[in-house]
Amino acid sequence: LNPQKTLKKVVFTLLMALMLTGVARAADADDNVYVAERVVTCRINAKDGKVTDAKITQDYQLSARRVESTGVLLTFYDRNSKVDDAGASGGKPEYRAWEDGDIFYSGTRVCMLPVKVKPGKNSKAHVQVSYENPAFLDDIMLTSSLYDIESEKVTVQIPAEVADWVTVDLFNGTGREKLSRETDKSGNVTVTVTADNVKAFSREPMMPDPTACLPIVRINAAFPKLDDLYTYLRSKLESHENVDADIAALAGQLAGEAGTGTQARIDAVARWVRKNIRYVAIEHGELAHKPVPAAEVLRNRYGDCKGSANLICALLKSMGIDGRRVWVGTRGGVVAPFSKSTSLGGADHMIAAAFVGDSVIYVDGTAENAPRGYVSKFIAGQECMIENGDRYLLTHVSDPYPSESLLRQTGRLAVDGNTLRGSLRYEMTGGWRSMIETAVAGTTAARRPQILNSFLTHGRKSIRVEEAELLPAPAYDADSSVIVATVSDSEGVKAVSARSKLYVMPRLLRMNTLEQVDAHNRRWPIDASGFRPIEADVVIDLPDGYVADRLPFTATIDNPWFEGSVTYSAENNNSVRCTASLRQRRQDASAAEAAEWNNAVKEVDKASNSALVLLKANSK
Repeated sequence: LNPQKTLKKVVFTLLMALMLTGVARAADADDNVYVAERVVTCRINAKDGKVTDAKITQDYQLSARRVESTGVLLTFYDRNSKVDDAGASGGKPEYRAWEDGDIFYSGTRVCMLPVKVKPGKNSKAHVQVSYENPAFLDDIMLTSSLYDIESEKVTVQIPAEVADWVTVDLFNGTGREKLSRETDKSGNVTVTVTADNVKAFSREPMMPDPTACLPIVRINAAFPKLDDLYTYLRSKLESHENVDADIAALAGQLAGEAGTGTQARIDAVARWVRKNIRYVAIEHGELAHKPVPAAEVLRNRYGDCKGSANLICALLKSMGIDGRRVWVGTRGGVVAPFSKSTSLGGADHMIAAAFVGDSVIYVDGTAENAPRGYVSKFIAGQECMIENGDRYLLTHVSDPYPSESLLRQTGRLAVDGNTLRGSLRYEMTGGWRSMIETAVAGTTAARRPQILNSFLTHGRKSIRVEEAELLPAPAYDADSSVIVATVSDSEGVKAVSARSKLYVMPRLLRMNTLEQVDAHNRRWPIDASGFRPIEADVVIDLPDGYVADRLPFTATIDNPWFEGSVTYSAENNNSVRCTASLRQRRQDASAAEAAEWNNAVKEVDKASNSALVLLKANSK
């Protein structure tokens, strides 16, 4: 996973997560088709104390509430699994490739099974998938994409000889599911999870990745302990004892350019890989867990997250720096970390780490155009596993660098009729900088003004941007980059009483998209992790014949999620200074807090829209 491709990741993960239940629709959602019963049975086979293989069987009874229709069951499989049997009333299975059509390639295929349904009658469907390698057992999601489920039961049958270490866990439970465990006289264990009246999943604004909130049954049947999981993952790694000649030559070149400082050399490696190795995710088969050899990544000039991390470590090794590969779960990208689930699902990303004395310096090769030392908020603070010889290190990625991403706006604005117009400078650090520079670098020169305009208008049709320019990239060790632009807002000035009074609203806190949600019907948590802090210090020149009223004036933001203010103060007789700031206290809210969240967003909007009041001098 590349955290810089967040939007693509969210869209693709959403599609996959919705379908993993095996239930979907071929058309837009309605409430006609429903699942009367879903029974999922996982049979695990074992020999000599080890799980040898497993089969997951899904039996459905589908029906219609109003009119005859056709439902669709989707079952996914790949090189690590196969569909043994699929059949349904009135339908034959079709087998197709399933890819998102972009840079991600997983080798996933789909079995599409149409099911004819009639009101008052249940139609049966059956699908069986086998797994020769238990490490790749699929999670079983309890929520369907577009069908309600009246009743469902998931049963996992565990042989006695592995019952002491095979686990079945329920993650993201809603409190309505029931989990039970029974042991027979022979020591065989049956774990059952049941749920009734499960409503179809529907996407809600600002909800987390479905992986982080939809109820999931996870079966760990391959790795009794974290040591076993680490041994498996480590077996996929390339040794860097003998570094390829081309890698050694590049390392020598970068070391010569960087000088003798260790940190400078680490920065040089990170910068080169980010600028020269294109991120392309190729996850099918062993490549989902086995990095491509570093020399091959260098020759190809592309690779996935594991490939770039592998190349970084090889370059560091050639410089005499202790570089290690790191498995990490991104924020919202994994169901559970390694410490809670000893499965391959504990990581969806790989980065590199440089050990320098007592310090660990994390390097993400996929963070395109990132400044030195940058740690994305998608991995900052997340649990990770670091290779460490025969024994792993389980720790957490360091906090973001810089410690606070910030967009700081400065400049001068002036009233021009009903328009607020002027020149502004946008200084960006951390995530702000990485986001905009990556967007600009990823498009043609002809389209770059359009990218900058879209960023600076932040969705407001009243704003017009002219002469926007991302200044030439600063030195790699600089902490910020800058956009300069001429900006006008046709709704920035409101005149009343024959223009005897003007309300001037620079709205400097509107660079973040904060949405209100449906507080009455909210089902899922609210995720505001995309927020980034803002500061502003802008001088507003007063039009001739007007004076400022009601100064000093401060609008304060103080709620569980945000803190900030907007203040107007007299600069001189002809201008007023507007300073503003907005920072985040919490990144999430529960569904039950939706009404409070809406009030918090309203408070931000109200402060952002607080107006400087100007009066005609002779009317005061």
